[in-house]
Amino acid sequence: MSEDLSQINLIWKITDMERQLSDGYVFRVYWELSPDLTGTGSVVSGSLDLQKPDNLINYEDLTEELVVSWVKSVLGEVEVNNLETNLRKHIQTLNSEPTNSTGIPWTTSN
Repeated sequence: MSEDLSQINLIWKITDMERQLSDGYVFRVYWELSPDLTGTGSVVSGSLDLQKPDNLINYEDLTEELVVSWVKSVLGEVEVNNLETNLRKHIQTLNSEPTNSTGIPWTTSN
């Protein structure tokens, strides 16, 4: 597969969050990074803890886009780039022509 790695579209998702009921403070976020492709089975996921900010956003006003931006900010640009690059390389490997095989030449498999 000679596809440019940057052409593999990746999607950041928030799969769950933990919060304090008293004020809506989200203290833990569960995230997932996956390709915009079906059938690859390739997913990177994790969780991270958030520090309580001085100004809370109402829980009801949170969007996935905002929380993803928090995740990326906490992970940092270098780690986000590493995660995305490694996942793209893995997908490229899965989609490339096989270079090895198993079997014995004197029998046929069904």
